[in-house]
Amino acid sequence: MGPTDGDSAEEFTAAPHLNSAPMSQWPGVFMVGFLVLGFAMAVMGSTRPDGGESIIKGKWAVAFENTLDEDIAVAEPSRAAWGIFEFGLFGNGRPGVLVGTDGWLYSDEEFKHFPGEAAEVAWKVSLIEAVRDDFKKRDIDLVVALIPSKSRICPEHLGRYHFPDYADARYSTVRSMLSDRGIAAPDLVGPLVAEKPSQAVFLRTDTHWTSRGAEVVAESLAASVDFEGKGDSAFKVEAGEPLSHKGDLVKFLPLGPLQASWGPANDDVVLRQVVADGGGGGLGLFDEVTIPVALVGTSYSEQTNWGFRESLKLHMGADVLDAAVEGRGPVVVMLDYLENKALEQTPPKLVVWEIPERFMPVVYDTKGHEATLERLGLGD
Repeated sequence: MGPTDGDSAEEFTAAPHLNSAPMSQWPGVFMVGFLVLGFAMAVMGSTRPDGGESIIKGKWAVAFENTLDEDIAVAEPSRAAWGIFEFGLFGNGRPGVLVGTDGWLYSDEEFKHFPGEAAEVAWKVSLIEAVRDDFKKRDIDLVVALIPSKSRICPEHLGRYHFPDYADARYSTVRSMLSDRGIAAPDLVGPLVAEKPSQAVFLRTDTHWTSRGAEVVAESLAASVDFEGKGDSAFKVEAGEPLSHKGDLVKFLPLGPLQASWGPANDDVVLRQVVADGGGGGLGLFDEVTIPVALVGTSYSEQTNWGFRESLKLHMGADVLDAAVEGRGPVVVMLDYLENKALEQTPPKLVVWEIPERFMPVVYDTKGHEATLERLGLGD
């Protein structure tokens, strides 16, 4: 299977299946649409979209934006004005975001429908199994951190949307497939849902989890594995100052000068640092340098704001090498790690492979990794 890779919403092209607005809204939609269309035609001399496509299908809006881009020198301010119009009247953002209630934003990647999902998921499970077997030959254990979608864990703020039926069984299906192959992948849905009444586990304006959500996952992973070096070191948490965080989904709300007053408030993020907790002695001059755990994954692991690596260190009682990379997806990052000389020189005892649920049905571009896939038995 060939991969397009990345954490970006722009790389996903399958159309989401979403709840439509109540039919009672359509008379108002038609009225506003015709008024704005008449204004646009009068001012710019624009023509109607080919075939007079219905505003219900959204094609008029696209044609209107294209006309603005082509005919108006101040395209950016016009685009911002159209974004304000859409958000204020319909509560819509740009493609990439779903606007929920109470200032919550969701990535529309979690709602994508993939006709070839079954085949792609099967390929990825085969890849995970092949990676597990490759690590086993090196005396390295593997645990998969299958990160549930934000919409699955926090559906109460979705408002007019609902988590789609075709995606509902995705998490349990993947975990079952991994379990059938003897691959460690503990349930992370239950612990995250159980923690919600006490503390937020996902950010309102961001795709990612809170530091508490990351810690809940780290606790669950630590409880599910045993490896040489686990618990040999003691760590403690040093909390930093709260950080006002503008989530990655806010960029899909082009509100221009009204962003501060109309847009959702920033999330509060508390940065954490985990340090050795006294005693233990340092390394001797000729001691072998070892790092018991390696973390491979996406922005859930790489971005320090969430503190996932820190939480793993704390709950596994072991140092953790962060080999995660933002923006490349979980597949290519793992193939890069398998090809890295550091794996040969300082092999860990455990690899944590963080894989967001929503990336399982997405095809990735593995160009340049053909030799590694061939070695794993997954070449074309």
